[in-house]
Amino acid sequence: MNKENGAKVAGPARLATSRPHKPRSPLSVLRAESFRNAPRTKQRCGAGFGLPPRKTDWVPDLQFVQGYKPRASHPPLLRHFYKRFLAPLFIATFLPAILWAGDYAGQGPLITRTQQPVYLQMVNLNPDRAITLPPGLLELRVDSAYSNVFERQSNPTYFVDLDMEVWRIGWVATYGLTENLDAGIELPLLHFNGGFLDAFIQDYHNFFGFPNGGREKVPNGTFTYQVQENGQTRYRVGSQDLNIGDITLFLKNQLLVEEDVLPAVAWRCGFKFPSGDPDKGMGSGNAGFGFGAAIEKSYKKIHGYLNLNYLVEGGNELIENLMGTQSFDFALAGEWSFSDRLSALIQLTGGTPRLDNTGLPEWDGVPMDLIVGLKGDVPAGRFANPFFWQFGFSEDVLAKGPSVDFTVYMTIGVRFIPGKLELYKGDMWGKL
Repeated sequence: MNKENGAKVAGPARLATSRPHKPRSPLSVLRAESFRNAPRTKQRCGAGFGLPPRKTDWVPDLQFVQGYKPRASHPPLLRHFYKRFLAPLFIATFLPAILWAGDYAGQGPLITRTQQPVYLQMVNLNPDRAITLPPGLLELRVDSAYSNVFERQSNPTYFVDLDMEVWRIGWVATYGLTENLDAGIELPLLHFNGGFLDAFIQDYHNFFGFPNGGREKVPNGTFTYQVQENGQTRYRVGSQDLNIGDITLFLKNQLLVEEDVLPAVAWRCGFKFPSGDPDKGMGSGNAGFGFGAAIEKSYKKIHGYLNLNYLVEGGNELIENLMGTQSFDFALAGEWSFSDRLSALIQLTGGTPRLDNTGLPEWDGVPMDLIVGLKGDVPAGRFANPFFWQFGFSEDVLAKGPSVDFTVYMTIGVRFIPGKLELYKGDMWGKL
């Protein structure tokens, strides 16, 4: 009821005098009146839709409202169908559209290698992309890999005892020579000591239920690097500060540019010089050569990489009959780009054994590592664009083999064109 001109008028009359309006039907007026006059019951308002009640209030009891017909509720089977089928179907249909939106250039596979100390003496081709640097572009980077190693096994003839932590630093420079050719050099530094990760690795293995492989029988922080044959020491290396390892020169030539169907393909090679001291475990004392192929293919935010390599090693003369001269290895990586600047990767690396003739899986076995990590780049400024980085860690896949237990990988680097003020803007991969 409302007051107009000093008198009380009904709702419909008020509406008629205030503005043109279709008169309400007698049934709607009766229903509104019965709603106002219906008995009130105390209920928790806000309940339903899977939400908890918010407050207590007096609400009309709808069964006394004239003309009210309760809405038919969905059968339990239909509600179950909504929850169990339609909602997941909606998510599965529209979520990929959100996740797959946009095309992002890949960052490339994680830069890794098997960290077994004798393997570090041999020639190696790190996982790499199938595209080359543009002409005149210089890339400088530092690769760091820190590993905890424990390989202790024996038989009636041989005893292998490797208990240490290995830190390898690689200083790498790569230069774009032509549109499809680049070359580079790596100067490695190696460091061996007893380390500090033994207790952490044992706790890590115990937490996940992994075997410790006899670690609990040896004091933490112990350093041993030796191979015995018939009770006589065949090869022994002491704890070492940072020393120069074997320098490697490498070359890469891109053969195919990625298209809608075809992947990018490149061949590459590396030549290792015997610059490290074999008595200190820094090198093999002989040259080595590697030749391989790199393949990559991208689809929107997903990128795949495959490296296949053939390696020939002169070998360390101190243990020449325990080292193979030829081997094959591979790297298979998958990358998901969160953005143009950040990617997550999972990578599997392995190959044929590079050590043999002892009958011990820890020496003669197949190397196999699983690596997960992140890669990204950041616009660094006027004279260096972009600054790039990677972080990852690896775990040996096989219970027995030469792959080390745990490795942390880190890389930082920068790309720039010497002598120019306006530098490359970071879209080098997207244009190829």
